[in-house]
This record gives sequence, structure tokens and C-alpha cells, in this order.
Amino acid sequence: MLMTTNHAYRISFLSTTRVRPCEQLPESLSGFEPVKFKEVLDGTLSADFLVDIIGQIIKISHLEHVNVNGKETEKISLQLRNSDDDKLPVVLWGKFACDVNEAMQVRDEHCTILVLRFGKIKEWKEERSVSNAYNVSELGLNLPMIEVLKFTDSLPKDDLPLAIVESKYAAIANGVSDKDDFFTHTPRKTIAQMKETKQVEKCILMCTIAGIDSDMGWFYLSCKVCSKKVLTVPAVNDDDGNDDDDLKHTYYCVKCEAYNPVTVPRYKLHLVVLDNTSNTKLMVFDNLAVQLVNKPCLQIAGPSDKVEFEETNVLPPVLNTIIGKTCQ
Repeated sequence: MLMTTNHAYRISFLSTTRVRPCEQLPESLSGFEPVKFKEVLDGTLSADFLVDIIGQIIKISHLEHVNVNGKETEKISLQLRNSDDDKLPVVLWGKFACDVNEAMQVRDEHCTILVLRFGKIKEWKEERSVSNAYNVSELGLNLPMIEVLKFTDSLPKDDLPLAIVESKYAAIANGVSDKDDFFTHTPRKTIAQMKETKQVEKCILMCTIAGIDSDMGWFYLSCKVCSKKVLTVPAVNDDDGNDDDDLKHTYYCVKCEAYNPVTVPRYKLHLVVLDNTSNTKLMVFDNLAVQLVNKPCLQIAGPSDKVEFEETNVLPPVLNTIIGKTCQ
């Protein structure tokens, strides 16, 4: 059983207990008590108690979809550092992983500070890390807290860039990770063999990127809430006789049933690939495209309110760096 505090006593509310709101709590009563990374890593802190942590995100993996106990969930791996330059692995699951992945793609700040309250200490292969405890943990990035400001000022002034890495803590089932299981049991095919396939199936294709077809654009605008593509619809005409109104448009999210949702650009690359048997086109969406380009789409396309759709078929030079890469 996990406990949120090591206090010997607790307060219970009775049916006769009276409470009233407090207009402003003293700063010292925030309840946020971050632990030292070294005490997590060396086993000083017991895994029976939930902990608070604060750290700068210096490494992040791509968002993964893994199978845990027969259910698919999202996972992302991070590495944090503190003011002493100690490093702490953090693994986030479910909504926490999705929220951090989304926030990191649209971030503006060079330095991202993560605050996790009621995190769970876990041990895997004799290495300790911290993860979220479902329905208990609270997470925030660059929160307007005095503790965050003080922590940021205490960090080494080295402008350490964010690194995108492969996940180290793969989901393990019977000693084999989902990634290893996929590459072991999924058949490998050439492009010619893939073209001859008459049914839908998974396969591993090793090919070289020969070019990018930009006629259909290289990104799309998605709803920030549900990540689905938004539709472009005509704006409401005010019938004021202004012909320019006919050219105006707005966005609509079918899933959220909302007009003018907050939008985020996401990759949709049409890759021309080849091997020694044939050539074909592959469509690569955001999560996989980020692994190829090593830059979030927002960083290249810019904020969605400044995106001109006439320019979506103009290929940025940075995307040409993936041409010539061989991958599977």
C-alpha cells in the first residue's frame, strides 16, 4: 500500500466538522516538498511512500503505445536533472505521458521544469526511477510557483539542449519488450513483396528515403485537445457587401464538435522510398516523423495562427536532411 506521507497521525472529517474557505494560504503551506535525486537513486527513500520531485527535462523519448496487462496505454521516458546536476529517470504513463508529449512539442521555453507531486518510486533491473501513480499524482510544466523560480535560478548556466532519445524502460512481458517482440515475430518483406500482398497485414520494410512528395503538403492542422485533423469551413458571412469575407475561413473539430479549436501543426510526410526490388510511397505521421527529423513540427511550421496553407507544399530545407537515410 502506497502512502502519501510518513506522518504518524491523520485528520478525519466527521459529519459535524465545519470547514470554511481560506482566501490565501501562506506560501509555506503549499505542501510541496521535493526530494533529493540521490536519495531516490541510492535507496534511502522507501518505495512505500509517494514523493514530490522537481527537475529540468534534459532527455525525452518518443511517445509509445505499449501493452500492459492486456490493455494498451501510452508511455514516455524522461531524464531530469537538478541544481547539483544529478540525473533522475522518470517514466510517465497514460494521460500524463500524452500531456507531456503534447506540451513539449508546443513549448516556447528553452528550459522546461517538471513538477510531479505524489510520484511513485519504482525499481527495474536494479535501477530506480519515478513514475506517476494513477489517479493520485499531479503534474505540471513551468508552473508559476516560487519553488520553480528558485529552482530555475539554481540550475547550471550551460544552456543544455533537450535530447530526444530511445526509451530505455520498455514494457516487459515474459522478459521480452514489446519492441523486441515486434521485430522478432513480424515478417520482413521487400517492396516488391509488399506490393504483391493481397491482404492487410504488418510487415517490416527496410528501405531508403529517396525523396519527399510535397504536392499534398507535409503537415496538417490538428485539434490540440483530441489530436484529430480539423476541417476548414467557410466563415459566417456578415452580408455587408465585402467580397473579402467570402475568402475567410475558420476551423472545425468533428470529434470535439467545436469551432475554432486551438490547433497544432503535425507532420504528414509522403515519402518516396526504394530498395533493390522496387519503389513506393509511404505516408508517415507525426510520432514517427519526429523520430526521423528530430524536430517537432511546430518548430518548423511555426504557430498554427501564422500558417498559410498555400505554403504547406513548400518543403522546408531541414526536411531534406532525411533524404538518403535507410530505415526500417
